[in-house]
Amino acid sequence: MIILGAGPIGIEAATLAAARGWDVRVFERGKVGEHVRMWGHVTLFSPWSLNRSAWGEATLRAMGRPLHDGEGFPTGHDYASDYLDALASAPALAGRVFEDTEGLGVSRAHALKGDWIGSA
Repeated sequence: MIILGAGPIGIEAATLAAARGWDVRVFERGKVGEHVRMWGHVTLFSPWSLNRSAWGEATLRAMGRPLHDGEGFPTGHDYASDYLDALASAPALAGRVFEDTEGLGVSRAHALKGDWIGSA
């Protein structure tokens, strides 16, 4: 499975996919959470508890990483460094997150966007 982008959604998706046994690779044009870091001085409008998943929390706990209080409000910088970077360094993603890598094209074969909607 290829994931384009190592922002919040890409890293969360990669963490879950790896936990479920998928052979996952994440490609990011810049650094993990780069766009979040661009507005890192801004405090998020939602607390930690709404900006991390249960499997992300479980991953960090298994790594022995401390979690911020769920009701505190992180800055973009805190979120990127304390959560996204931490998830990207999880053992399940070791060697699977590629920074400074730009995709030149994406295509698919044998399936159109709506072909498998509703199927297992």
